[in-house]
Amino acid sequence: MKRLLLLPLVFVLVSCAGRPPVPAPPPGAAGPVTPFAGKWREIKNEDKPVTWDKTWIFEGNTITIKDGGRTYTGTFTYKEDREPKEIDILFEEHPANRAIYAIDGNVMHIKLLDSRVERATKLGMEPGYTFIMCEKVKEEPAR
Repeated sequence: MKRLLLLPLVFVLVSCAGRPPVPAPPPGAAGPVTPFAGKWREIKNEDKPVTWDKTWIFEGNTITIKDGGRTYTGTFTYKEDREPKEIDILFEEHPANRAIYAIDGNVMHIKLLDSRVERATKLGMEPGYTFIMCEKVKEEPAR
């Protein structure tokens, strides 16, 4: 009888836990393609000027940001079952950046921690966060 009473409690606890972050497949591995896959050109960074050659490249579970002569490479995980959707980005020797994102066609909106400690709860500009927009770079067909 006690087992029957515990079963609904276990079901509720498991269903409330949510799904774990979706790890992106490693580079070159077969598997699902992440919604980020490919190259994105940064087109807005708050009110700061954006250089035309700043790109975000997602491949497997790796993210590479190229800005002029500087390159930053890290890893990421994401949760698309959350509202807003979440992405965690980790660059070596930097704290993990807990962000939120939305992808609408060829435009990605991402809101990163700046001076705040807590993950943002809505997109848009807000003190303590950096709001960035990127546009998907159309891949040229191989010749």
